[in-house]
Amino acid sequence: MVETAEKTIQNTQTKNTGSFYDLYIILSPTIIDENISTLENTIKTIIEKNEGKIEKTNKFIKKELIHAVQGSRSAYSSSVYFWMEPEKIENVQNEIKELEQDILRFMLTKTTPEIFKTKTITRAVVDKIERESEERIRGKVGSVSEPTKISTEKSVETKDRVTLDDIDKQLDEIMDTL
Repeated sequence: MVETAEKTIQNTQTKNTGSFYDLYIILSPTIIDENISTLENTIKTIIEKNEGKIEKTNKFIKKELIHAVQGSRSAYSSSVYFWMEPEKIENVQNEIKELEQDILRFMLTKTTPEIFKTKTITRAVVDKIERESEERIRGKVGSVSEPTKISTEKSVETKDRVTLDDIDKQLDEIMDTL
């Protein structure tokens, strides 16, 4: 599947002229579903009218935003990837600016079609990476065969116990010397 997508992109890349663009659009969360599909068609029409060739269009998905955009904490967002001559891109920007108020923001960037080249990672690859990283960590830390026991007991010197009689004798000796 990935190989076919890459071949399709390579084939269309040779046929398409101009630069490759990504149009990222953020819509108001209060927009009606019917208006979303109308807006999608309008954007496609704007691009095609300016001799752009659409490579891929993502569906609008509602997302929570990290920062509020024009007071909204959620919004619908989507991207449209297309080929177009650089001198016509300004027309596209101006026409999108003139569209209805449901567009909170949009960003048009020049990019490369390699954005579609994604590789799938299988569980076996993930397991292999985890094993290798564990081995590297063990190599750096070193292996511990058996934990060493550390004594937490205080060392007590074994002296003969001093009795009260011994203390009395010592006190008497001290008093006699005075």
